Parts: sequence; C-alpha cells; structure tokens
Amino acid sequence: MQAGGAEFANEAELRHWKSHAMVELLLEFACSAMAPEHTTKALTRVETLHAGT
Repeated sequence: MQAGGAEFANEAELRHWKSHAMVELLLEFACSAMAPEHTTKALTRVETLHAGT
C-alpha cells in the first residue's frame, strides 16, 4: 500500500485503492486475537483512511 502522495486518475480508482487499503488493514488483524491496543490501532487507521479520502 502506498502512503501519501498517490495520485488517482478518477474516483473509481480512488475507491478501488481505498477498498484495497481497508482489506489489507482488516487482514492484518483478522488472523489473531485482538487485544485492546490492537483494536485502538485498527480504529485509528480506519479513521485516518476515511479522513484521507
């Protein structure tokens, strides 16, 4: 996943990138038990992703 500075040709490309980023985020946490600090980290990253797009 690219962090910042990404340029998108259109809204569809942006939606595709955002969906891919969300799947990567969820997969990172899906394979293990979620401790409270993991939940906080995941929610923070989701908020950042939504705010940035």
